[in-house]
Amino acid sequence: MSEQNPNTLHKQTKDLTGQRFGKLTVFAFAGYLQTLKCKEAFWLCQCDCGNQTTAKANYLLMGDTRSCGCRSTDQTKNLTGRRFSRWTVLQFKNYRRGKTGRSHGYWICQCNCGNIAEVRGSALLNGSSLSCGCLQKESTHTLFFQHGMSLDPTYRIWHGMIQRCYNANHQSFHHYGGRGIIVCQQWRDSFIDFLADIGNRPSPKHTLERVNNNGNYEPGNTVWAKRFEQHRNTRSNVWITHNGETLCLQDWANKLGRSPNLIKYRLKHGWSIEKALNTPPLNNGHRKSHSMDCLP
Repeated sequence: MSEQNPNTLHKQTKDLTGQRFGKLTVFAFAGYLQTLKCKEAFWLCQCDCGNQTTAKANYLLMGDTRSCGCRSTDQTKNLTGRRFSRWTVLQFKNYRRGKTGRSHGYWICQCNCGNIAEVRGSALLNGSSLSCGCLQKESTHTLFFQHGMSLDPTYRIWHGMIQRCYNANHQSFHHYGGRGIIVCQQWRDSFIDFLADIGNRPSPKHTLERVNNNGNYEPGNTVWAKRFEQHRNTRSNVWITHNGETLCLQDWANKLGRSPNLIKYRLKHGWSIEKALNTPPLNNGHRKSHSMDCLP
């Protein structure tokens, strides 16, 4: 676990307490584990069989962890004959142990196009596998020839949003999917629905912003914003309330004609907000150390 407050849930981590994932019910935060790529959250879960286990947040949200392991020894829920999008389940194949050491049931399925493949049961149940791949090809074809959007910046931004949340190899995954941020199912399944809800990118200066930075990509919490505006909604920004007005540190600096570094330096050294904002620079604005401004 991380050396600093390993058992304290950070504000930016999504609270999973009380939520159910398959046979698991989350009842407490376990702590963080620092990996090479990011700091990952773990949760204590109660399984329906009575066992308790520790599960990684990302595995719970992605549907990879659904039980304490008892599910592998139980008789798998019979999916024979059921349809999942373009898949029709023909019969059960076998169990296979994945990279995490957990066993998963695999099913022989036939796609509408005629192809037959072995598909993991959890991928069928959570909707991450919809076809043998022909659906994605047809969707791309439709976007390119009917909607003309495949090369559009809005489409690339939509695709990048999904990659950040679900591709563990993406360079920004630890800021999004690694923190439990997901894309609502409607947007994840359809670029056209995403476009209908949020509209085209207004200008090259605009990017996607979540109004609640700890919330998901979904209607009501996702808007187009200019990068300068979006910067004010980052987790690292400092917000200051003074005389009933709340602004970020940069906006206070612009409003008062102060250096944002000076204000930040003063606050860090114990100055009150009123004194840090309203006291003129003691070095008369010259580019010197701020130490003089922290003298009693």
